[in-house]
Formats: sequence, C-alpha cells, structure tokens
Amino acid sequence: MIDLLPVTPAEWYNAQLLLIAVLSPIVFGALMLLPAAYGRHKKERNAWWWGPGIPTRTAWIIMECPSSLGFAVIYFWGDRALELAPLF
Repeated sequence: MIDLLPVTPAEWYNAQLLLIAVLSPIVFGALMLLPAAYGRHKKERNAWWWGPGIPTRTAWIIMECPSSLGFAVIYFWGDRALELAPLF
C-alpha cells in the first residue's frame, strides 16, 4: 500500500464524513439566503461576491473533477490497485 497520508483509509473516510456533516448545514444556510448566480438566476450584473463568470463547459469540468480525481486517488491507494483484476 502506498503511504500518501499518515492515516489509515478508515480514518480518512471518517474525517471526510465529519467534514461533510459540518459543512452541509453551513452551505445549506448560505444557499437559502443567497440566490445562486447561474441558470435562471443569473443576472446581467451579479453581486461582487460571486466573482467573475466562467464559461459553462469549464464550470462543468471543474465541478466533475473532484469525483473523478478522488476515485483515482482512492483506487490507486489500495493494496491491489495495479493487479489485473483488482476487485477480486
């Protein structure tokens, strides 16, 4: 197993769950108070805190990167990552 972090996979998983549990109510509250600046809510001139707009395709790629890269990191972190059939 490749030691990328000084924690076990179980500790890493639990830390991620805790982070999601802490951040979820904060993000939910913020999104209930502030209208999202995309889609039907996008205005010609948005508030300064939204920052500059980016093209839709670029935004989609950025949005999808964490799941793809996260899967790759966890997959190659496993004990059997480079075997012919690592799931068995």
